[in-house]
Amino acid sequence: MQKSIFSELNPNISVSCVTLGFSNDEIKVLVNVANAKKKKTASTEFSLPESLIQSDEALKECAKRILSDFTNPDKVYFEQLYTFGGLDRVKKHDDEWLRLLGLHTDERVISVTYFALLKPDLFVSEQSLFDKHTEWISISELPHLAFDQNKIVEKAVSELKKRLKFEALGIELLPEKFTLNKLQILYEKILNIEFDKRNFRRKILNSGLFVTTGERQNDVTHKPAEYYKVDKAKYELLRKGEFDLSFVNF
Repeated sequence: MQKSIFSELNPNISVSCVTLGFSNDEIKVLVNVANAKKKKTASTEFSLPESLIQSDEALKECAKRILSDFTNPDKVYFEQLYTFGGLDRVKKHDDEWLRLLGLHTDERVISVTYFALLKPDLFVSEQSLFDKHTEWISISELPHLAFDQNKIVEKAVSELKKRLKFEALGIELLPEKFTLNKLQILYEKILNIEFDKRNFRRKILNSGLFVTTGERQNDVTHKPAEYYKVDKAKYELLRKGEFDLSFVNF
């Protein structure tokens, strides 16, 4: 008998990745789009990148395998988020996704989720699996996802909001150099509030976490803005809890 491609996969546990990015001044999430030729029609299905875990595979390694379909996981910030395993998380219209994952439609699905933050230059290629392709969709325009994955995305964004205030984690979404205006837009989009420009810049620069590169924008019609970067040594101390950012008080 021919060996099934699913025979070495654990049929009870899957790993899904909430992959967030920041482009065109919007926080976006990477989703798989099935039936690409019928995109954005009633028959279109959306889901987070996901896979059953292999029987001899660690959870983190499974997450890296998923991420490697479209980026270099060794250069991406990612961590375990939460485990979703509610008895009611699978709905009738999720049958197709269960079959694609190699599961019976009456199986209970337990998903260990990770969230990843991609800098703009780290998206490498599109994933092609089960007649799907990957697409960045704005958080504000996110359609219905398979299972309870909308709740998974909400959990990831909530975690990012919390961690932005005390660990500045959102800067993992920015390129190596950026303007203070771009940094402010990032903070506003994640926290869903607006800041006074002068007050925001004063707090950011007083934090000591951001330093000038000595470079300015070029090829712009307005006054060229100065580029800044993260002080990596202080950022590492911040991640270890050895550098206090709470006084910034956003």
